[in-house]
Amino acid sequence: MIKHGIDVGGTAIKYGACNANGEIVTRYSVPTPVGQGAEAVIVAIASCALELINAADAKPESIGVAFPGVIHDGRAFNCPNVPGFHNRHILPELESQIGIRVVLENDANAAAMAEARFGSGRDHPDFLYVTLGTGVGGGVVRNGLIERGPYGDAGEVGHIYVGDDVMESVVGAPALRKAVGGGLDVHDIDLMARSGEPLAIEILENAGKTLGRALCSALAVLGMRVIVLGGGISRSDIIIETARLTIKTHAIPSIAEHALVVRARFLENTGLVGACMLVE
Repeated sequence: MIKHGIDVGGTAIKYGACNANGEIVTRYSVPTPVGQGAEAVIVAIASCALELINAADAKPESIGVAFPGVIHDGRAFNCPNVPGFHNRHILPELESQIGIRVVLENDANAAAMAEARFGSGRDHPDFLYVTLGTGVGGGVVRNGLIERGPYGDAGEVGHIYVGDDVMESVVGAPALRKAVGGGLDVHDIDLMARSGEPLAIEILENAGKTLGRALCSALAVLGMRVIVLGGGISRSDIIIETARLTIKTHAIPSIAEHALVVRARFLENTGLVGACMLVE
């Protein structure tokens, strides 16, 4: 069975289809028109959905949408990377424009579902998924199921305070680009670090330490031992290794001794796979 999904990010909207094994069959991407307002983002999501529907061999009954904000009762809350969506009832808007049932979920929760079913979390019934991209999000998987909390905002690790600011403002892609003066993406910074550029190494190591310290707190609260890191920034070995060392050094001993930090199987495509998996 082919399933269709849309992963809305602060930078790009990824959309496509997966088979029943979580393998991507088609994948497309368009820029997210965040500078044009919420209505433009809704229209862009609907346009991607209609493109998938029109290309399908048979019209799908539903489509999954992973959205970068707290999702509760069809409403979106706390969406710093897509302004204009706080307390907006977006589910009926999407269904009205798309014309079929929409299954709406927080993007990190959807990604966590993908890793739990088909990815690096398959052998771990309990883990914290963390996505590192334009923003920093998280999904809590306990006994193989997503733990959303009573209001849909469980697992929002990007909002853990580290010093005077939240982790997302320090580790997210905009912060890393700003640290090198702008104009470079995270992949470029990683390549510079691999070639021995001191500033790039320092920036990625600092991001890894910040990530690791925040996750020490998250693991202690959740009582978990396993972290799955996804999103484009998770490609950086320096960030992952520095975060792993920080957790091993600073987490409470009962957690540090068994802590496991692994890279997501689907990396920056985890949200897309998760969006497709929303459709049952």
